[in-house]
Amino acid sequence: MTGASRKPECPSCSSNSTDHPLVYHVNSYPILRCTSCGTMYVEKWISPLALSDHYNSIVDHTYEDSNASHLSYYYQILASNILARMKTSGNTILDIGCSKGLFFDHLSGWTCDGTEVSRRYALAASSRGYNIYTGMFENMPTPSYLYDVVSFQDVLDHLNNPFEALLKANKLLKSGGLLVVKVHDFSCLYARLSSKSNYALIPPTHLTFFSRRGIRSLLRRSGYYNISIHHYAQLISLSLVFLRLSRRNNNIFYRFYRLLSHSRFGSIVFPKNLHDVMTVYAYKQ
Repeated sequence: MTGASRKPECPSCSSNSTDHPLVYHVNSYPILRCTSCGTMYVEKWISPLALSDHYNSIVDHTYEDSNASHLSYYYQILASNILARMKTSGNTILDIGCSKGLFFDHLSGWTCDGTEVSRRYALAASSRGYNIYTGMFENMPTPSYLYDVVSFQDVLDHLNNPFEALLKANKLLKSGGLLVVKVHDFSCLYARLSSKSNYALIPPTHLTFFSRRGIRSLLRRSGYYNISIHHYAQLISLSLVFLRLSRRNNNIFYRFYRLLSHSRFGSIVFPKNLHDVMTVYAYKQ
């Protein structure tokens, strides 16, 4: 899957990409690093159609039913923090890339809308009573009301143009509305040590690899303020550890994953917090 060159600028801070060095080739994709903010990104632009086909052809084990209880651990933390941080008085949320809509289960009494590229996941969320737009967020029709909360959970790093997505989200938020972003943190110690072998460095599934400085810069220029970054522990099974280490390649880690996924040892669960995942809160100005 290849594409034309991106706009010649960093997707986070918009600095000129002619000064950005090539740092990796991963899955045949050149990856550049911004010298201003530290964000890394795939050099080529991937067409929305190609991305949609890609997501409909893969299975993300993170969002399968076998991992639902582990996701719930994080979702409970997130839901309580959203309630504590809200400045508006409503209860409407748009979750972009909502998968099966499991997060909505932790927002009882809310009006929950979502978008989802995967037709299978969108159908699963819709069948549970949630209002889901199936397709790319860029193509979602403008609703007749504004939202108190808009969230991008494990989504912003999948997009060719996260800046445009955040601008659209800003227009959909009420004044003082809360934005929530969950992405991998490529400025943490683990990311620096793991380097090219980092489990989240998997283009074309991920296209942008944010630093903390980069995500702050991106949110500020998209019209958000009062930005705070947190690293919450998440539950992970032993088998999923090896799946991530394999980076979905048929190597020794993947063989260990296949072995563990059929044994009781693979279901051993423990909290993980390497500061490799950041949850970011910000407000519409």
